[in-house]
Amino acid sequence: MLEAASALGATTAVAHPTRRGIAPSSEQFHEQLRSLVEIGHTHDVTVCFETTGYAGDLALDRVGATIDDVDGAICLDIGYAYLEAGVSGIRTLLTQYGDIVEHLHVHDGRHRGDTHIPVGSGDVAMADIGSLLQEFVPEATATIEVFTNDAAHLTDSRQRFIELIEDVDSQ
Repeated sequence: MLEAASALGATTAVAHPTRRGIAPSSEQFHEQLRSLVEIGHTHDVTVCFETTGYAGDLALDRVGATIDDVDGAICLDIGYAYLEAGVSGIRTLLTQYGDIVEHLHVHDGRHRGDTHIPVGSGDVAMADIGSLLQEFVPEATATIEVFTNDAAHLTDSRQRFIELIEDVDSQ
């Protein structure tokens, strides 16, 4: 898949650091992630492992050290990270591992379990997170990850995120 992505011009790919019954501290788990990173390098594609601890994968407080250990990059899923660990958890991740956060998945979420909803429609403290993104990862690329077929919701989410970043820039 990474070879095909490279042939299409992709330079970044996002993967979940899923354990599937393998202990996250085991060498087997680390070797699987390391192998994927190396295959990506072979095809000039940076593999970014997504922060999906809220969905049951590797916890946010462990993902940085694990991905750093395998020489990988991080995709910060803003909605999941916020619901899992709040602004303080995101700040801790960015403070310690901001240098390997290369991509963002941007969506809102609610503590009642809704995720991937339009930006501005949930509980995620976007203003606080926006300033952290500007401080620690201003060059990160981003994908609006709102699960809808409604183009207006996608466009609105994109615009709200841009305004958030612009508001931080103007302060």
